[in-house]
Amino acid sequence: MDSLDGRSTGLYLVVTESASYRIDFTRMLLNRTPDALDDAIRRMRNDTSPVQLVRVLRCHVGEPMILDINLGIPGVLLTRRSSTTVTSIEPLTPTHLNLGKDLP
Repeated sequence: MDSLDGRSTGLYLVVTESASYRIDFTRMLLNRTPDALDDAIRRMRNDTSPVQLVRVLRCHVGEPMILDINLGIPGVLLTRRSSTTVTSIEPLTPTHLNLGKDLP
């Protein structure tokens, strides 16, 4: 698979040059896990915790992914995140993801 768009459904693993993103379009959740070898400079707020996905603006292999997310910060409607270059996109089954356990 080489891209996701605003009409995508289901569960996906998007791997970039510096992190893995587990995306659940059914529940609109995103979970980012930085590479183990990555330095602290590339770590982001809420890494490894599920956050609300607002929309995927761009997700194509060979390009940076651009996402809008909601971090639950009062007065902030959304946060735009841009990733390093996407290297792969794979569909997942529900058992591959563990998103949202700590969300109400």
